[in-house]
Amino acid sequence: MAAFAYSLALGLLVGLERERSVAPGDRQALGVRTFALIALVGTAARMVSSTVLAVGALVVGALVLVGYLRTSDADPGTTTEVAAVAVYLLGALCYTDAALALALAVTMTVLLASKSRLHQLVKETLTQPELEDLLKFLVVSVVIFPFLPDRAVGPYGVVNPFRIWYLVVLIASISWLGYVATRFLGPSRGLVATGLASGFVSASAATASMARAAHDPERFTWAVAGAQSASVATYVEIVVAVFVVSTRLAVRLLVPSLAAALTLALVIVVGTRRERGRRGPGETATTGRVFALAPTLGLAVLLTSALLLGRWLSSSVGAGGVVASLGVMGFADAHGGSVAAALLFAHGSIGHSVALWTIVVAFSANAVTKIVLATTVGGRRFGRAFGIGFGLSHLVFVAGIAIVALA
Repeated sequence: MAAFAYSLALGLLVGLERERSVAPGDRQALGVRTFALIALVGTAARMVSSTVLAVGALVVGALVLVGYLRTSDADPGTTTEVAAVAVYLLGALCYTDAALALALAVTMTVLLASKSRLHQLVKETLTQPELEDLLKFLVVSVVIFPFLPDRAVGPYGVVNPFRIWYLVVLIASISWLGYVATRFLGPSRGLVATGLASGFVSASAATASMARAAHDPERFTWAVAGAQSASVATYVEIVVAVFVVSTRLAVRLLVPSLAAALTLALVIVVGTRRERGRRGPGETATTGRVFALAPTLGLAVLLTSALLLGRWLSSSVGAGGVVASLGVMGFADAHGGSVAAALLFAHGSIGHSVALWTIVVAFSANAVTKIVLATTVGGRRFGRAFGIGFGLSHLVFVAGIAIVALA
């Protein structure tokens, strides 16, 4: 009896949404009662036998087709008819897994009710470059990722394609979340929100973008805050990335990163306090593509190379060579050397102190890159304003790492 109760509920739910979607005066062959009956028939047919279920599907399909032919002049769409067939199958599913069937029905109803929003998203909100980037991301995360071998391959047995690509997908996902947040907030929220979201894509690129915006005197203070907020994203992102590789190391990294991020956030609040009562500093958007395939593949190659180099140096010249070789990768990307150090720590090649100090060197090298970019693109005044606040947060980060490493 529970299966029929679930079946009736999901049929009424989908039927209610479909009947309300019809404009006044239009004809609709399938209403709330019809959907409820179709769901109940699906449950009963599945209860009898698989053969009856198949015959029932043919009968329901024929009836739905007849109803469509009667009303196709007024509404040529087939959404309601497809929903009816789906309700029949969900009714059958209620016999074996009622909770899953109801969950799918709720999801389907939400999808049906979101017609106008989805059409607006596809036709007005989503741009062609964003669609292309989304398809690339889906290829990387859905097509390639599940089929990679989850085992160590290559020399030293430290390269795991599945784990490395998992990290690539994670970083790309974080970038997407940051970009979507900016799209929904809108550029009128200011340079700080844009800088924070862009920081998940590339903090160095965001710093350069904010440095260019700082040439406008009206936006100088907010551009500095935007560049600094991009580095807040870096502190957050590194903890998440290391957590995927090594939970133990991420726990040690959490407090120093959180302290540095909060310090920089406080610097932003203090630095913009005089500007908050004034009108917004203008608008800007996240620069660059939300998902670039070449840098993502480059990250995978970078991590693989760093792992091999770090393991070779660890066995040849000791821990000092690991810190130097992986740390200097921070000039290009703070995450590459840091995550490679976390991978070596997870494999037992280096201790937690060496891993933490490697992350410090990588972050320090990346700090130099950001300050050079800020000064070169935005001028000395911008570089000094950015560097003072960012440098303070970096000192807090290094001090926190020193305390944790010695504990």
